[in-house]
Amino acid sequence: YFHIRWRLIQSAVLFYAYVLNVMNDGGKIKINADGSEVTFPDAQPFIDENSRTQIPIRAVAESIGCKVEYDAASQTVSIDGSDENIVLRIGDENMDVNGETVKMDTAARIVDDRTYIPVRFVAEALGFEVDYLTDTNQN
Repeated sequence: YFHIRWRLIQSAVLFYAYVLNVMNDGGKIKINADGSEVTFPDAQPFIDENSRTQIPIRAVAESIGCKVEYDAASQTVSIDGSDENIVLRIGDENMDVNGETVKMDTAARIVDDRTYIPVRFVAEALGFEVDYLTDTNQN
């Protein structure tokens, strides 16, 4: 169960603008963005071989106000947040965050014609604080 908070620091005061919860509920991964469950109509999150949660990017990114673009020719996905620009290449364990390379321990991938990204790495790159909660009974 991951609890992900996006934090904005303004005048030394900490505000939490978005909260993402990622929970494994009996084998089904559930995502809540700012208290609302994100629905995945045709592609579901999963845990990959590196024990990382992979999510279909568009539904979650758009629910938190990011713009997502996919370039099939170069097999790259771009995620534009308010202050961050992230580029991931399918099958590559490196991602570009505002022009700097960040190493991940898993890669973005395409499964059944849907683009999946490792949620922890991208959430942190977008400025979210990621906490692992051991109590999976929390809502």
